[in-house]
Amino acid sequence: MRLSECIYKWGYLEDGTPKSVLILNENTPGPTTIAALAKWYMEAVDPQKAPHKHLCDETVCFVGSDWEHPEKLNGKARVYINGERFDNDRSFMIYAPKNVIHCPFIFDEIEKPLIHPAVPIMIKANTERFPEDLEGYDYNGNGQHHYAGNFITSFAWKDYVPLDGEKPVLCVDDTVLPGAFWQKIVWYTKALDQSIVEPHTAEHDEMLMFIGSDPEKVDELNAAVTVRVNGETETLTKSFFLFVPKGSAVESVTIDSMERPFIFSYAIDTQDNKPL
Repeated sequence: MRLSECIYKWGYLEDGTPKSVLILNENTPGPTTIAALAKWYMEAVDPQKAPHKHLCDETVCFVGSDWEHPEKLNGKARVYINGERFDNDRSFMIYAPKNVIHCPFIFDEIEKPLIHPAVPIMIKANTERFPEDLEGYDYNGNGQHHYAGNFITSFAWKDYVPLDGEKPVLCVDDTVLPGAFWQKIVWYTKALDQSIVEPHTAEHDEMLMFIGSDPEKVDELNAAVTVRVNGETETLTKSFFLFVPKGSAVESVTIDSMERPFIFSYAIDTQDNKPL
């Protein structure tokens, strides 16, 4: 795939205004083993997402939009994994292994808008399977947190050294949760002279997500990012996803200028601890 075919930008409604959702899935040309979604939650709502499970592992993340305090959700959420309830007021990640029921996510308070990235590792298709026994599903939590390790509210890589202007938020891999694929979420708060990704040849499919922090203009990155892959170069100023197919040569990803901090999520279809 050419580099331009690996870049996915925010969509627009028929009236020309930006959609609140940036999504890649099995119907999107290109990615086949890794997908992505990003969405804003502007106010306290029950998303009314029924409990469900997938044929693949997935991370579901909610990040507060206050980059000065990245650990704060600036809201209150009730989160369910396999019927176990977790009450939370911090930025968080749910790691939902395949065939593990998750949802609903209910937000009782939102003081500032929330950013919702999600990454499923697809197997042929990110098909949802709704269990036949949902009628008896425990929405209130059973008091036993067998899936507490799947509810992540901190950046657990102890030896990770942030770049200048980088604020780690959340991470997961096999060292954090056995069997998990690799993902990190960080804020970038300034332009950098160095690449935020080390040069490498992708051993697995990768997904890089660049999400601007202005809820009034969700499609704007408010920064200029230049990506160089397989000898091709693109400079982006809008929120975007970059799909990196296995075998691609990732040469650099640079933040050339910045007017406002943005969220960066980097996911790799591997269990290895590779904080590139």
